[in-house]
Amino acid sequence: MEVGEKLYVNGQFTMASQHFKDILALDADNVSALFRSGNINLCRGKLDRAIGYFQRVITLNPRHAKSHYNIAVIDLMKAERHFQLYVATAGASQDLSKITDILSDINAFATNE
Repeated sequence: MEVGEKLYVNGQFTMASQHFKDILALDADNVSALFRSGNINLCRGKLDRAIGYFQRVITLNPRHAKSHYNIAVIDLMKAERHFQLYVATAGASQDLSKITDILSDINAFATNE
């Protein structure tokens, strides 16, 4: 786990991911390896796969706050994409002020403002 963690911290996600997979092959319920695997997938934009890892962590440890938080962030990212698509396809006569307010709120949350 220590080697995978060092690789993860240094941004070497491909190698870290392999280490975590090896750990999970030996211990499928290793919460730390599951969580880091979720984070790696989140960083790579593989949102559904990341959610799967975070949900597995929560199944094993329902009070794992960071997994709950990460799932909420992913849900906001997906919502933002939907609202952006809506804005992009809206007609010129549509009032988009509420949608742009929501997008602004999502952006403020994402940037910790």
